[in-house]
Amino acid sequence: MGEKKEIVQAVLERLPDFLEAYLPQYMEEHRAELKRWFLNTDGFRSEEECKELKEACERSEREKREAEEEFQKQLQKAQERHEEELEEAKNRHAAELEEAQKKYVAEHDALERSESMLARTQNELSEAQAGCAEAKRHADDVDAQMRRLNAQTTRKLDDAHKAQTRAEAACKHYEANYAAAEAVVRVYQQIPDDLRQGLHSLVGDGTNAVTLLVRLSQQDVLMNLWDYTMHQIVHGDLERETLAALARLVEQSLKLVNASRPTPLFVVQDIRLGERFQPNDMQKTPESRQQGTVRAVLLPGYQYLETGKLVKKSLVEVE
Repeated sequence: MGEKKEIVQAVLERLPDFLEAYLPQYMEEHRAELKRWFLNTDGFRSEEECKELKEACERSEREKREAEEEFQKQLQKAQERHEEELEEAKNRHAAELEEAQKKYVAEHDALERSESMLARTQNELSEAQAGCAEAKRHADDVDAQMRRLNAQTTRKLDDAHKAQTRAEAACKHYEANYAAAEAVVRVYQQIPDDLRQGLHSLVGDGTNAVTLLVRLSQQDVLMNLWDYTMHQIVHGDLERETLAALARLVEQSLKLVNASRPTPLFVVQDIRLGERFQPNDMQKTPESRQQGTVRAVLLPGYQYLETGKLVKKSLVEVE
């Protein structure tokens, strides 16, 4: 027991020297572990956790460097862009300054021209004032010429008015004597060529207006023309415009027959739409109803004016 105490006592006596000699070396060799141990306030971390912390620290340092590099790049780009914008602004301002200088020069030149024009205008005004008396004399001459021209114009207007009066009289004479004939010719020209062939024996070829009028003025031609038109309406299967032209030709022939006599010979039969069909006074188309009212008068009939005797019954459609 006493020997153990002596050994312990000897160890304790040498411990300070041992620690003083060995502790610095130990701390140097195990600095990282001691640092991790002293800083590990949450408890001991494993080697794997320390490795992850180290990698995170390195990654953070790397990201920091990358961020600094990116910042430097963006800063450089911003500086370059600023320099470009500054250069563009300088060029633009230089162009505007040059344009302003050109405008100033142009305005200066315009002002000089205006001054020159003003001086020339003043000279012309002086010359005009000097020639005012001459102009007045010339105006008096012109006024005299105008009076002569007005007199001539008045005479010409009178002549034109007289010519217009003569022209109006000629038109009235034409309308009174030739307008009806022209209307007959126009109606005949509206009839198709194939139907004109059928009318050739009655009115001729229609090329001679006088022959056409003379034949249409005859009573027997009127009757035959009416029969031909009625046959074409019932059996010809013609277009409505052609049938209307034939009916107008019959109407013109009746007017010419009446005009060729001292007193009118015939009068058109008075058939009203909607009145009852009367077989004694009318004839109906094949497709009409047996009894009913008049829907349309396709070909008006006519009768003697003095006796009222019916010559041709009107062709009507009955519904």
